[in-house]
Order: sequence, then structure tokens, then C-alpha cells
Amino acid sequence: MVDPINPKTIMSRSMDLSSLEQNKKMHPEIQQQQIAADQEERYDQQQKQVNETEESEHKRISEEKEQEKKQKQQFKEKKDQEEAEDSESNSNNDQKTVGQHIDIKV
Repeated sequence: MVDPINPKTIMSRSMDLSSLEQNKKMHPEIQQQQIAADQEERYDQQQKQVNETEESEHKRISEEKEQEKKQKQQFKEKKDQEEAEDSESNSNNDQKTVGQHIDIKV
């Protein structure tokens, strides 16, 4: 006749089916989580690269400004020195010419 129903057989299959269904439901969620983690990692890498690039640009710009300041200062010092030398030579020339010419006014 009919064999008696074995609850272990029925339960194990239903549990297997249940776990398969749960895996199928969870699979897209797991994939989404993995994709989100990958995107976050890529975003972090891009941010790091951008920050490094900006930092190097700022450093380069500050070095250029500092070098430009030094050049301006050197130019100014050289110009001041030349002006001092010119004023000395002019005063020496004035002293040499005084008394060499006689101005007669009538």
C-alpha cells in the first residue's frame, strides 16, 4: 500500500528549497553591496589622486612665488646699488667741475 510519510525527508527538502530561495533573493543584494564597495574604493582612490595632484600644484606654485620674490628682491637690491654708485659718481663729478669753469655775468 502506501508508505508512511517520512517528515525528515520532506523537511530536509523544504529546508533546501528555502535556503536556495533565500540565496536567490540575497544574491542581487550581495552583488549590489559588492558594486557599492567597489565604487567607494574607486572614489577614494580618485580623491587621493586629486588631493596629491592639488598638493603638488600648490607646492609648485608656492615655490615659483618664492623664487619670483627672490628675483624681485635681487633686482631691487641691484638697482639700489647702481643708483648709489651713480649718485656717488655724480657727486664726484660735481666736485671736480666746481671751480673749473668761470661764469661771468654782466
